[in-house]
Amino acid sequence: MRLINTWDFPTYLLIGVAAVALAEYITHGGLNLGVIVRAGAASLAIFIVGYLVFLPFHLSYEASVTGIESTTNTTLLRQFLAISGLFVFIIGTYFLGEVRSGLRTAWRDMRQRLGLIVEAVSQDDHASPGIGRPQVRVEWLQRIIQNIMMP
Repeated sequence: MRLINTWDFPTYLLIGVAAVALAEYITHGGLNLGVIVRAGAASLAIFIVGYLVFLPFHLSYEASVTGIESTTNTTLLRQFLAISGLFVFIIGTYFLGEVRSGLRTAWRDMRQRLGLIVEAVSQDDHASPGIGRPQVRVEWLQRIIQNIMMP
């Protein structure tokens, strides 16, 4: 497999090391220094054998691609949808439902906060004097900030 996909060796090495470590742990009934040393030695042996078996390949390998290039093989939208259209529909429907629910909740919260702001401003407007220049009052602004920060 390493000849076809270079990611196979680290993946299978990790699986092999985990299997050896688990076998040592179960066989000797727990974790101690001996289990760690035996599992480490067996894991090192797996790595060395896996590398030596493919040494002729490593010595004569020449990469056919030396960088990142754009591909000429593309998938048309209709081909993509023919293969994964059902899953796109299911995930898209779920996503739109979640967005709709979130927007509905956000709209309801915004209307509630806006109502509290309008209520706070209108209460202050009735309390301000009607003759001459109105006094600047900050109580309504404090209530707005409190309502926004602590719904």
